[in-house]
Amino acid sequence: MRFQTPLTTFEFVMRNALLPIFLTAALSGCAMGSGELADVDPGAAPDTPTWTEHVEPVVNFYCRGCHSKDAQPGAQEDVAYDSCAETKREWGEFRETVFDENSMPPGGADRLRPWELMMLARWWEQGGTCD
Repeated sequence: MRFQTPLTTFEFVMRNALLPIFLTAALSGCAMGSGELADVDPGAAPDTPTWTEHVEPVVNFYCRGCHSKDAQPGAQEDVAYDSCAETKREWGEFRETVFDENSMPPGGADRLRPWELMMLARWWEQGGTCD
């Protein structure tokens, strides 16, 4: 028969009180897409974002799984972000669902982080050029 050594007071407190509090705080308050755009450090996003280097990788990661001509079955076939021109053409819908309603990406999918939103907004405000 194997005996366990009793917990020290520190171990007991950490295991039964503080650790669950720390984990809850860390996991609930640090969601990737939480925060307000106005609270983002302006230096977190590039000053002059480009389609190829900055915008397209974000669109590819968050959007093209459903919004692409080659998307998974059952995806949104009427809205595609396969190119810069298509993304610009659909910008009104993109802005409404991503920025205003915060409904995209849907469900439990990762949301765009505040600095990514700032970068997309800067790209559009600077003319949304396709390079």
